[in-house]
Amino acid sequence: MTSYKEHKKIKSAIAPMLMAADFDLVLFEHKRCDVTALAKVGNKRFVLGVEVERSARNVVENVMRNITAGCDHELVVCSNQKVMRQVLKKLREHLSESSLKKISITTWDKLSVEDLRRIKDQISQTATETNNC
Repeated sequence: MTSYKEHKKIKSAIAPMLMAADFDLVLFEHKRCDVTALAKVGNKRFVLGVEVERSARNVVENVMRNITAGCDHELVVCSNQKVMRQVLKKLREHLSESSLKKISITTWDKLSVEDLRRIKDQISQTATETNNC
């Protein structure tokens, strides 16, 4: 299991990647998301919630809290492949298809700026013009 120190280090490293992917603002622990990224494309504004998961224990609660708070999409960054498999299994067991469509999952070692740009493009296609997150 990844330590809290490693968790904090990963969160800090994600912020510049989000900025490089052209998100406009990155916040830490906003609305209880580990990282929150805001962007505007045309007249659409949207919010990406990011959770760094070291285990699958609280993933359902974390993801649903962020989506309920107004995040348009949720990115779950897992500490390793084993955790990612556990997270996928738990999310598939507990969430609806419509909720699952709002979630992207990867591992820290696989996350790239290109992935974040792709997620931003995907969200911008469905985002509303206002948001509460």
